[in-house]
Amino acid sequence: MKRYLTFALALLLVFSLVGCKQTAAEPTTVPTETTVPTQATEPTETTPEITGEQQPMAAIVMPVITEEKTAEDGTVLLSYVYQNITLTVPDPEVADKVIVDFLNRTDHHDTADSLFAAAQKAYSQGTAMSDPYICSTVYAPMRIDLGVLSLFGSFVAYEGGAHGSQASTAVSYDLLTGNTLAWKDILQDGVTADQVCQLVLEALENYEAKSDLFPDYADTVKNIFSQGLQNHTDWYFSVDGLCCFFSPYEIGPFAAGTIVAEIPYNKLVGVLKDEYFPPERDTLSDSLTVADFDPDKLTDFTQFTEIVLDENAKQTIVYTYAVAYDVRLEVGSISSFNGKFIPEHTVLGCSTLTPGDAIMIQAATDDPECALRLTYTANGEAKELLLTK
Repeated sequence: MKRYLTFALALLLVFSLVGCKQTAAEPTTVPTETTVPTQATEPTETTPEITGEQQPMAAIVMPVITEEKTAEDGTVLLSYVYQNITLTVPDPEVADKVIVDFLNRTDHHDTADSLFAAAQKAYSQGTAMSDPYICSTVYAPMRIDLGVLSLFGSFVAYEGGAHGSQASTAVSYDLLTGNTLAWKDILQDGVTADQVCQLVLEALENYEAKSDLFPDYADTVKNIFSQGLQNHTDWYFSVDGLCCFFSPYEIGPFAAGTIVAEIPYNKLVGVLKDEYFPPERDTLSDSLTVADFDPDKLTDFTQFTEIVLDENAKQTIVYTYAVAYDVRLEVGSISSFNGKFIPEHTVLGCSTLTPGDAIMIQAATDDPECALRLTYTANGEAKELLLTK
């Protein structure tokens, strides 16, 4: 019998990156609407009847850590940004395997060491460090369910000048085995690079900012895939499809950023192996409920993920009475210009929240510069909650 694995991981250092204050505050009880309340409401005394059945939980917590490397006199030479992860899946051995693989990826660690050595050399030669060098690799969960975890991220290296170098990166895992996934693992036998290329070109025909693409982008894409799928690693799964991405300057200018061609799953029938299509969704879905956490009610929940953003704040609990899909928790701030949420990092991804599941968040929610946003899907519609006054 597989047992559930639940980790609790503190994310206190996330706010060192986004500049949030570390002060204790009373958490806000947020209604299940997309608007932000002007006043906090009290949790209801009556617990509504929970419908639906609990399903195994698949969730990931991805803390963002900023480490400053300094010279002997304390001058900051390098700002190194990276992540640890906590994974909740039915098989703890699979979780451990994925976590070890993620933490052992050395590309950004090696670059950080190289940039720090370069910064030390420049500083010792009298170069003024108006800004520290930067090495940053930050991922976000694009799809997570009981079969697949796909992470998509951005790598940035800066050592002076107008702007640093930037590239996108991705990694996908089979959550039944813990193995990393390559094209040969996910495509049906006989599918060729030319077939994948054609699907990518069709997706780019519908790209929302197609005018940003270089005039010869199609030739570049064909050339990339002409070298075979084994040399192409720039893909990931999203909730809606298979995504191939192109870093700045590949098929568009730097200002266009990373360009993503998303192939919908309904276009992948006969191409993608059956086990890598997302699971079917229950029609019984509901809004998320957010309330002050009551330790006496802990026995109501058997699966949970805990996120500590402020050790001095009270806990808030998030749950549903039926099913909520694609739950994401983002750290960011509220714009003083238009009052909109500005996301910084996605710190939690959960495929499905069912009765008996809970997300426990320990964070101050009265600071508009230190906001949290929950996004999810219910009844086929994208919804959001801002956890701030």
